[in-house]
Amino acid sequence: MKSICLVVLILSGSAWSRFGPHDPSTPSAGDGPDQTPFLTTRDPVKLDEEYEWLEQALDPEALVWAHNETQRTVDYIESLPPTELVMNQILDLIDGGPPPTWSITGRSTFSISDNRAFRVRATNENPKGLLESALRHSNGSLGEWQRLLDVDDISRTDGGDFVFRSGASINTEDASRYLVSLAAEMTSAVEVREIDMITGEIVPGGFNVGRGITFLAWLDMDHVLISTTADPNSPRTVTGYPAAWSIWERGTPLSEAKEIHRAADDAIAAFALSLGKSGDGYGLLMEATPSFGLKLRVLSPDGMTKAVEGVPERLVFRFDMVSTAKHLIVATSEETKIANLTVPEGSILAYDFTSCVAVEDDRVSAVWTPEPGDLSLYIADHGLAASRSQVHLTVTKYGVERRLVVERIGRGWQVVESIETPEGGLVLLESGDRFSNDLVVMDTGLVTAPVVSIIGEDSSRVTLHEQAEFFAGEDFVLQTLETTSKDGTVIEYILVSPRSFDSHNSTAGKRPVLLHGYGGFGRTLPTTYLDLHLAPWLEAGGSIAYAFIRGGGERGASWHEAAVGPVRRQNSFDDFIAVAEALISDGFTSPDNMGAYGVSNGGLLMGVMATQRPDLFGAIICDAPVLDMLRFPIMSGEGPAWLGEFGDPSDPEVAELLRRWSPFHNVREDVDYPAFLATVATGDSTTGPGHPRKMVARMRDAGIENAYLYEVDEGGHALLNSYLNPELMAHRTAFLMHHLMN
Repeated sequence: MKSICLVVLILSGSAWSRFGPHDPSTPSAGDGPDQTPFLTTRDPVKLDEEYEWLEQALDPEALVWAHNETQRTVDYIESLPPTELVMNQILDLIDGGPPPTWSITGRSTFSISDNRAFRVRATNENPKGLLESALRHSNGSLGEWQRLLDVDDISRTDGGDFVFRSGASINTEDASRYLVSLAAEMTSAVEVREIDMITGEIVPGGFNVGRGITFLAWLDMDHVLISTTADPNSPRTVTGYPAAWSIWERGTPLSEAKEIHRAADDAIAAFALSLGKSGDGYGLLMEATPSFGLKLRVLSPDGMTKAVEGVPERLVFRFDMVSTAKHLIVATSEETKIANLTVPEGSILAYDFTSCVAVEDDRVSAVWTPEPGDLSLYIADHGLAASRSQVHLTVTKYGVERRLVVERIGRGWQVVESIETPEGGLVLLESGDRFSNDLVVMDTGLVTAPVVSIIGEDSSRVTLHEQAEFFAGEDFVLQTLETTSKDGTVIEYILVSPRSFDSHNSTAGKRPVLLHGYGGFGRTLPTTYLDLHLAPWLEAGGSIAYAFIRGGGERGASWHEAAVGPVRRQNSFDDFIAVAEALISDGFTSPDNMGAYGVSNGGLLMGVMATQRPDLFGAIICDAPVLDMLRFPIMSGEGPAWLGEFGDPSDPEVAELLRRWSPFHNVREDVDYPAFLATVATGDSTTGPGHPRKMVARMRDAGIENAYLYEVDEGGHALLNSYLNPELMAHRTAFLMHHLMN
């Protein structure tokens, strides 16, 4: 079962998640292709500093301005012909059939540990989620689901706005306990509750932690490994995250927890995780460094810590590093040498944390090494899991995905099973059981409703959840296509379109399509089931395209690094532009019928599209974005962690490079912009509401009447949730349908 973990940032959700890899050198303009953008600003509409008053989320004047702009947006969208129909369709989908399971982390909402299964699900009455548990019987079947925590109820009684984030369980002969981490008002901060799984009650005097950034892992029933900022005296990193690890004993105040190690002064964060079977006493101290490194230490049952040696620092970042009963499992992000073996980027390594072998090289082994053509697309999220003695991973080769089961046999690892994923499908590895070799998987795809199952070691299946369809998947066809970017790089994209399209009919060249992208922080754009708010778009004949652009993790660390920094970032933008141009030149759509949308770093991408190539799109939706590239480090507490991804604007040379494509700095008065909608939550502590507020304010000052702000109260950085914010999601879809569909 996973230890307490921080929400996976939509902006950064994988290979580094929040903590983008740091490139200490500043690339010169000669390091990449011609970076001259399509449009650059001449004279600003107003001076930059005249908009800074909008940056503070709760500033009274800024709130009034945001409220008025949002009301203007709502009034406009509600006047559009599609809006009422779209709203009714979305409400009908919410009311009909079992809702999807979800978590704001985007991570597993189903897990198994020893003799129990766990799930988090939303209902119409409980949009924030219910945490439930069921006993697992020896024949593989499940007992009745028992409610452990009603997150909506605890939000009401405790006076907070909570959402389930993650949890971890522990069992002994006498007790069964569960640590649940609740996101506080959609910020990075959490509150922790210890639940008695027999009574379903919160344990008085247990491991309950007040608000702060907290990582917590079971060592045994009476001890946890913790790093936290909940104690006002606890040390913090430069980004405000925990900087030290402590062992906390049951029955003692948190302030008396024994510190066992402290991170370096320049560390990004200190994470506490469990290793092996909960209760065995092993823990993992994981320090994120500013040089794209991970420093790892193992805590042994004797209370001593030891640095993990023989494993490189350049590893794929995961908040929930996985382990078998005795091996820590990691993925490399560069070519490395273990013992006398050189392994390529993307290799899976195992470190025996239980071994007493003095020579570190003898503790490290290669679980799996990629061959030419092998891609582990989701290795930082749902593409890697571990059970008692097996490692599970998904690998794509020449467009065909396979799920591999690798087991330790003798002194080496062998692939004992290889299962091909059906065409157009996607397998997500939700969690493994360290007490058995059982695995929770989700079978899904862009047009395939998810089915979650427990796969036993004997290949038996027990279905945990079948999601109702939002639309008829068989009515759509998926195509994987290619185009060429400005510098000759081949860019893949997926196009989902109605089967009923006839290339010779009158709609050819004018088909409505939404282009989606991300392109940052090494995150692979997930091709999971399309959200219910897109069902009205699809049923009205709309298509959707996913662009796999540089900056993401689709082709490994080098694909990400090709768009890191203020110069190379333009590669990501050029890739997205190339896909948009291909959809037009191939006769599929036209600028009047093509829209684009992206979230967080994808919101930045949308801001760049609006300012560099407004001629390509009829509408753009920019969700929870970063848009002012000269002030991002000080506009959000998370900002300093992104310097390695974008560059440091406090350096004048870097600032000038960032200014070339910073959306906020490239708004002009004499440009015909597409309809532009920026969405954000006031309480978003990741990117903050200041970016979209300033962008829309500057656009409006430039006389751009079709620029709109939509700021909501709930959702934080995960505001795009059809159960928490159905009106917002319906309005987004209606906005797109009005502007792009004839």
